[in-house]
Amino acid sequence: MQAEERDLLRKYREGACSEAEKALVEGWYLRFNEDGMGLSDKHLRELGKEIYTQLPGSKGRSSVKLWVGKMAAAAAIIAIVGGTLLYFSPGEAPKVNHTTSTTPVANQAVLTLADGKEIMLDSSETGVLASQDGLEIIKVSDGRLAYKITDPQINVTAVGYSTISVPNGGQYEISLSDDSKVWLNAATSLKVPIAFAKSKARRVTLSGEAYFEVFKDEARPFIVQTAFEDIKVLGTRFNVSAYNADAFTKTSLLEGAVELSSRGSGNAPKVRLKPNQEAINDGTGFSVQSADPEIAISWKNGEFMFRNEPLQNIMLKVARWYDMEVVYQDKAVGKERFGGSISRSASLAEVLELLEMTGDVHFSVEGKKIKISK
Repeated sequence: MQAEERDLLRKYREGACSEAEKALVEGWYLRFNEDGMGLSDKHLRELGKEIYTQLPGSKGRSSVKLWVGKMAAAAAIIAIVGGTLLYFSPGEAPKVNHTTSTTPVANQAVLTLADGKEIMLDSSETGVLASQDGLEIIKVSDGRLAYKITDPQINVTAVGYSTISVPNGGQYEISLSDDSKVWLNAATSLKVPIAFAKSKARRVTLSGEAYFEVFKDEARPFIVQTAFEDIKVLGTRFNVSAYNADAFTKTSLLEGAVELSSRGSGNAPKVRLKPNQEAINDGTGFSVQSADPEIAISWKNGEFMFRNEPLQNIMLKVARWYDMEVVYQDKAVGKERFGGSISRSASLAEVLELLEMTGDVHFSVEGKKIKISK
């Protein structure tokens, strides 16, 4: 080991390394731990313990991380962006792509009342937005939308429904009249009765993605209706992704229990989920698998998070969030798999540059189109 290497290891142990020097040392460990070159077993064991405790994710998640799902263990760290380690296959250099700096707007939605009146929620002032027949729709101080019943004898049939529509690049949180809470993702609409007062079931209709925290009421089950299924709950926390463009729905349960009934497969049996399970329905029936709750609601927590996921799925999420259209000049690249997490507050340019740094994909942006090639 040369004097420069020993000095750098000493600085690492003392916490005196710059971010670039830390990346270099941690790159040594990843590379040499695989091929056994350069450092002795003793040094590797000592260095490994130190590095493991400092790698991103061991003491909390950094805002931007990226790794390639098919990456070999011998990959070396060769670049750092914003204090975050980026991993590449040996011999590959990151490509720089000058793209648009488009950033999402967030917290925007349109409320459409039963009479057809539209209210822009992001530009409306705090306070009562609408009042009729014993109920109020209120925009509260933190920007959320709340439904408040002022007359418990309200006739829900007469009042009708309202729809909250969130555009690409937006998200919104609402509180329903039964105190259930719903977070809406980009390109999502939720149709809700303004009040549940006299209904036997609390029924809402979803297109897009939403995370629900349902207030328990055993006398009146809460039902989420999508194009493919009905999701019945009493009180629980769960996420539903039901975008038309995806051609499937995914229901991920975090707490409680839900029962799913398919709407497009004849006499298909109902499915009951346990916490940390998810059901995928493509219109022909359900498949149930283990779910990672952190990934399921990562969008709500301000991140893109994916694990061994095809690029085509990732880019659907990116396109909705940044209000872009994706065009594949090489369709095969859409099957490449990636894993990692990227802050949803990052600009489109940052997201694409990080993906491109893997060396497996190239992006170019023309207006509202993202063109993808090898």
